[in-house]
Amino acid sequence: MERIDPRPDLPGSVIPNLCRGRAVLPLIFVMQLVATVLTLADFSQAEHAINRYVLISLYLQWVGLSCAAALCVMRNLLSQLPPRTLFFACWALLLAITLAVSVIAWTVRTAPVCRSSPVRSRSSSTATLHQRDHRAIAAALLLASEPVAHADAR
Repeated sequence: MERIDPRPDLPGSVIPNLCRGRAVLPLIFVMQLVATVLTLADFSQAEHAINRYVLISLYLQWVGLSCAAALCVMRNLLSQLPPRTLFFACWALLLAITLAVSVIAWTVRTAPVCRSSPVRSRSSSTATLHQRDHRAIAAALLLASEPVAHADAR
């Protein structure tokens, strides 16, 4: 079995090459695992678990793939920055994309056409789910930024 290596192709760059499909596959896999864990963590509404899983999965995949595409496009420009500035630029870019996808998802979710769905209720478990989504995304961003912090220390 061949190991997938998302190391940067550019010398001195700490941004992984997410322009290749093989480097994006682990990202997709991890996002599916996070969606599964988030669905299983809030099992108070078991009858809507499949709908919840699909919505969380769709949301996380959009965030993950949008961030990967943005880093792929901006890679050459960002690789010219010093490591500390690079970290904050990548972090700001990922946060902006996450915010944009969240706003779009919230707009679609609260559209008048979708109000009849039982998953769209405004219960406290739904609010907790949104908080868990944001915590999971923040944790993923922190884990993804760890190599940059180590490269800065060298």
